[in-house]
Amino acid sequence: MQAVLPTMRERGAGRILNISSPAGRFAPPLEGVYSASKAALEMLSEAIRFEVGHFGVQVTIVEPGTIGTDMTERQEKFELPEYAPLVKQYAQRFARYRQRRAPSAEQIASEIADLLDRRRLPLRVPVGLRSERLFARLTPSLLGRLVRSPYKW
Repeated sequence: MQAVLPTMRERGAGRILNISSPAGRFAPPLEGVYSASKAALEMLSEAIRFEVGHFGVQVTIVEPGTIGTDMTERQEKFELPEYAPLVKQYAQRFARYRQRRAPSAEQIASEIADLLDRRRLPLRVPVGLRSERLFARLTPSLLGRLVRSPYKW
């Protein structure tokens, strides 16, 4: 944003789409650091949107849900034995969910590209599965309970 904002302010127009996650508004099990980084991006985006809006610059937070990639297989794993039951439950549940429902990265990219055809962009845009788009309407507290409820911990 630092690199492009001077030019956008000069032109009096521009669009910044920051890719976040529904996990930026609640913390799923074992994803505290990921959620914290997305929450920071969301707060920065909200502030920047306010600061540069009068220059004609739009800032939008894009929140893709689950995407059909191998991201979870490439993540660092918890090695502490105390967390083994939770890690196993989470990995199994997430793998089944992703295999059954998750759109491909290309599908998500297409939805994001379609946003550029809109004249005005809202602050937050959930993309991906319709069921996950509903997450955007839930309070963080309710969303967190819903996501964590299946885990026996």
